[in-house]
Amino acid sequence: MPRIGIMLSGLLPDTANYYALSIVEALAQQKEAGVEVAVCSLSDPGINSAHPHDAEEPAHNQRLSELGVPVHSLNAPLTAITDEQLTGLNGWIDSGFNVIVAFGRQCLPYLWLAHTSRVPTVVWLGHEEPDADTAGQLGALFAVQALRSCVVDWPREKEAWVLLGIDESRVQVIQPGIEVSQFAHRRHRRVEVLHALGIPLDAATILLTMPASTTALPLLLTVVNLYLRRDPEAHMFICEAETERSSFAFEALLQTHTRWLADRARVHAFGPTSLFTKLDLFCAVDGCLLTVAGSYVTPLTFLQAVASGLSPVIAAGPAPLLLPERAVVANGEPFPIVKALEAAINRQRPLTPDEEGVITIAEAVKGYLALTSKV
Repeated sequence: MPRIGIMLSGLLPDTANYYALSIVEALAQQKEAGVEVAVCSLSDPGINSAHPHDAEEPAHNQRLSELGVPVHSLNAPLTAITDEQLTGLNGWIDSGFNVIVAFGRQCLPYLWLAHTSRVPTVVWLGHEEPDADTAGQLGALFAVQALRSCVVDWPREKEAWVLLGIDESRVQVIQPGIEVSQFAHRRHRRVEVLHALGIPLDAATILLTMPASTTALPLLLTVVNLYLRRDPEAHMFICEAETERSSFAFEALLQTHTRWLADRARVHAFGPTSLFTKLDLFCAVDGCLLTVAGSYVTPLTFLQAVASGLSPVIAAGPAPLLLPERAVVANGEPFPIVKALEAAINRQRPLTPDEEGVITIAEAVKGYLALTSKV
């Protein structure tokens, strides 16, 4: 009977927290197949903030309790961890797991504290940009055998970690899974969104997602202005990339920087109190632009766009993007991005979700179950 421990840092972006907890839920639903799962939460957000703005979604700690998943809450910064908390952490780690999967590089220092454990440990590095510091931490943990391997989202990520010196055999690829059924009623949701906003159904609509920072704003707003001048009937939607609903900070950022736009009436920013989630917007639009932080774009955001039938355009900087082959990458200048968006618009998308290159949560979980025999 495989017994899997899941360590949640709680410091990942909301989409990553949500994905990690979706994996936990899917594992918990394998109980009849003999799978046992337990969670160690390093901080409260790892359990409570997967849907911070959605009152209808039950808190994940309640959901995990309903599924019978035991949760050990450490809730202590590394610099303030007590001997009692460390004893509790080691007790959780040594409680009979076949494997422990730690979600996020933030778990690495805690694994250092428990490096004498004989339990095979795997670190998920999705939503991460490979860097030398983390590669050094991984290498050191490999040396003491607390860490057996790491999991990444795409083959290109594996190549990047290998170039930093991590043994190729230690890096495993498990593509993120999503529920494609979320996109089953695309036409209805498009009509609902456009009707609520007073937008004609035959108008071209573009969704732009971006991190909640000012770094990408100048490029994004230039693209908006340029696109609206080329298509006087088009409408642009803007939302935050890392969450299902944009944060108040993101909403304030947009309000501050979008006042000078030439045609503000055709630019729609979606904040935390919006009626529509990012999934609704993907179903409503004809094209989308995903802006990145550094050289990375959130895998779930990319897959949601693909599953909704879009060909997402990625605004690329000078760094190589760690993405699957299906990505449409545009040079990080306004005019090439606008041209790529015009070419990627799909006004005749099929009504059923696009499953090419997309796997479900259940299929992703098979990859994690396989870790019990690989490590």
